[in-house]
Amino acid sequence: KRFGLVWRGRSNRLFLCQAVPGCIAWSTVTTFVPDYLHKEQGLSVESATLLVSFFGVSCLLWALLGAALGQRIYHRNKGHLAYLMASCTSFAVCPFLLLINSTPDALIAQMADDAQGALPSLWALSLAFLGGAAAVTNPNLKGLLMNVNSSATRGTVFALVTLTDDVGKGLGPEVVALVVSAMGRRWALSAAISCWFLCAVLLYFSRWTLVKDVLRVERLEKLPAAAV
Repeated sequence: KRFGLVWRGRSNRLFLCQAVPGCIAWSTVTTFVPDYLHKEQGLSVESATLLVSFFGVSCLLWALLGAALGQRIYHRNKGHLAYLMASCTSFAVCPFLLLINSTPDALIAQMADDAQGALPSLWALSLAFLGGAAAVTNPNLKGLLMNVNSSATRGTVFALVTLTDDVGKGLGPEVVALVVSAMGRRWALSAAISCWFLCAVLLYFSRWTLVKDVLRVERLEKLPAAAV
């Protein structure tokens, strides 16, 4: 019954559906990108690890900034928060596509004596930092799930979110591995990262469902108090 109540919410359907393609992209970054940067782009293992670690730090910074900005937007206009999540998610695709398709020389730092250094270039670090914009969605999405679900269904919806995340993380590497064998690494990774575009579209559609779902939950939460 509670699963039915959760699925009845239009915002819940959009948020749950976007989780699977989103996790395919995230699992690609953590599983395939470091090895790709080392074997295909010529970075050392240390440089590739450093670059992905730098991306992780940037995700933390973007998430903190996005949460603060998202709260301000939510208080002004709840529906406009969908614009923030959709724009940041779609924007994050571009740096990763550039990172995957850049030449090896552009990603490796040059030393003063023109010898290739062990560190990633400033261009590569900039792309990794900008790619962290994808992390803006997560804290805002968790907050929205709290607001578009009543206290009776919040536990259920977060259980479903965990389930869809796990499906995406498990399905992502398998799908990418199949595409790699058919199209090659570069095309496969580019396609997997582009799954964030699908997430952005679904998040954008929540623009027309958020306000109604939040108001519906607020009315439900007030019913027991009104009855008393």
